[in-house]
Amino acid sequence: MLGRNLPGCYDCLAGRMLSAAENPALKRDMWDMYDHDSALGIHGYLEHHAVIAAP
Repeated sequence: MLGRNLPGCYDCLAGRMLSAAENPALKRDMWDMYDHDSALGIHGYLEHHAVIAAP
């Protein structure tokens, strides 16, 4: 699992995701919005998250 204060390099992953984004400023703003208000965004697991976590 990756995330702030969790194992793995969250900052490295975030940097890679932003470097590949079509509009990194928009993606960063969206992440900041989700960090600010946990009621926003998608709740639960997305299919591609479950596939990554599957053995």
